[in-house]
Amino acid sequence: PREYDFHSAGQMWLGPHGTQPELPPDYDIQQTIGISIAEAIEQVHGTVFRVGPAYIVAGPTSGTSIDYYYENCGVLLGGGVELRDTGTFGFCYRLTK
Repeated sequence: PREYDFHSAGQMWLGPHGTQPELPPDYDIQQTIGISIAEAIEQVHGTVFRVGPAYIVAGPTSGTSIDYYYENCGVLLGGGVELRDTGTFGFCYRLTK
């Protein structure tokens, strides 16, 4: 199973963990897939995404769906996606992009 939580801006592909600095046991596969996706986005749109555990890339959180689904539901390939906007459109993301 997969679970992704999309946010409007930030250019990040985030995986577990958000609440702790330790890398998850599945870090290698999660990072490999995240980097592949980020490279594809860059090839198509020219936007560079930062990839890695939420705690390291975006900063510590008080709890996220990323961690919940990974730790409680066995979702290996879940994460948070901060979309390509840099703040220009805020929460009104243009569907044409």
